[in-house]
Amino acid sequence: PGSAPVIVIYYNNKRPLDIPSRFSGSKSGSTSTLTITRVQ
Repeated sequence: PGSAPVIVIYYNNKRPLDIPSRFSGSKSGSTSTLTITRVQ
């Protein structure tokens, strides 16, 4: 039951074509950040 995992960001800031632009990623040093905008 449940859903399979979905890749939303890869290589720190690359987004698959089917993932909305409100998902973004960045990396500074050893810290990676996933940002999701327009969350309701």
